Amino acid sequence: MNKYTVQAQLGIRTGAVIFSAYDDTSATIQAIDIIMDHATWSDVWAKGSITLRDSEGDLLRSMDAKVTN
Repeated sequence: MNKYTVQAQLGIRTGAVIFSAYDDTSATIQAIDIIMDHATWSDVWAKGSITLRDSEGDLLRSMDAKVTN
């Protein structure tokens, strides 16, 4: 199993979860679950930018922050 980090950032607030997955595809699916769960109670995860990185720190996926007016 490999280690992955999914991180959310909104302004100066940041949240991160480190988890294990067999491969990048499994990590992406797990990250989606983590994001959706955290987004129900945290604006950082609901509206912030999101990154998924592997154990080497390489960027696998990213999503820009939502624009709020």
